[in-house]
Amino acid sequence: MTSAGETLGAAMRKAFLKQARSDFVLCQELRKTGNPSCHWVHYLQMATEKLARAYEMDITSNRRPAKTHAAFASFVRTSLQSSAWQKSLGYGNRTARYKALLNRLRPLAELTEHIAPSFAGVERPNPEYPWQHSGSRVIAPVEHHFSDFTTPGPLVPELFHLVKCILDRDLPPL
Repeated sequence: MTSAGETLGAAMRKAFLKQARSDFVLCQELRKTGNPSCHWVHYLQMATEKLARAYEMDITSNRRPAKTHAAFASFVRTSLQSSAWQKSLGYGNRTARYKALLNRLRPLAELTEHIAPSFAGVERPNPEYPWQHSGSRVIAPVEHHFSDFTTPGPLVPELFHLVKCILDRDLPPL
């Protein structure tokens, strides 16, 4: 139900952001406490999807958003173009630095999107459901390391920092 005078799009944006914040808090907690990577990677995927869908929402519309897991990679590409976001996220006039960060994160954003079961299918890793590896062995997500997310390096901490910054601010629509 929407508040008086509030469009469905505006109400959905608020709800998506609220859920993204909750998912991201749980993601951080699961990662910090050493749980199997499938659990926090799953919540990272859900948080980034909802974050992206919130900001891609037309807040003037009274239509429901499309159901899709394909949102975060295009969200990162779109946010590259926003000078308002660049300033709001603390990059001021440092356009090259802002764009370099988002360009570094694009492959990880695409991977975050593609580990959703609807993309991964039944033969590729996803953090939610078992899959069959190379047509033989069945693997449970809890058995998989998700090395693209767990290998030491700057990308995952940079992604976490970016997501937290966006969720902590009330940014303008893209």
